[in-house]
Amino acid sequence: MDELPAHPWEIQEALDEGVIINCSWGPKEVLHDDGHVTGMRLQSCLSVFDAQGRFSPQFAEEYTDLTADVIVSPSARPPSSPTLSQAATCFSPSAGCFRSTGRS
Repeated sequence: MDELPAHPWEIQEALDEGVIINCSWGPKEVLHDDGHVTGMRLQSCLSVFDAQGRFSPQFAEEYTDLTADVIVSPSARPPSSPTLSQAATCFSPSAGCFRSTGRS
């Protein structure tokens, strides 16, 4: 969790609230069925920073799926991935949430 962009106390508070932290995974696509979010496919992240210390995630071809009915963005920005953007009809920057259109 050394590369997690959060203060140690924030991580501890999340863990105390029951948040499960899955390090070394990045979002690949929103999974959906009949217009409803069913989960998210994550891609294994090999490294987060390049040799100069700049944010430059490198991914492997390993995937895992998480079940979910709501996806919450960690920032007030809509998804930058075309796959994620196409699946989002409603994005609320103030809430950081979006729901599936059923398209991908």
